[in-house]
Amino acid sequence: MKENKPINNNKNTKFVTNYNDNSDDNDDKDTIIYIIDDDKLNAAALARHLESAGHRVVLARNGEDGMRAVAAERFDLIFLDLLMPGMDGAETARRIRA
Repeated sequence: MKENKPINNNKNTKFVTNYNDNSDDNDDKDTIIYIIDDDKLNAAALARHLESAGHRVVLARNGEDGMRAVAAERFDLIFLDLLMPGMDGAETARRIRA
């Protein structure tokens, strides 16, 4: 059986923190990341990780709420669950891109 390796948090944090480093005035507290996920535990774990890296996180529990949040405020990145009841992640992504 294949052993699961732990995620290197420093590497992941660096990627998320630095993905927008092409600007000279980059400030991570200005980075707004949406998490659209119906699984409260997954969303909370990801939110804690991103917030500990200094990012502002907005949570939505379904595609409809996610659409309203995206329409109300600018964002830099969206983590989107594909398997959600109601409007699934693929439909939510299509509507956000439209």
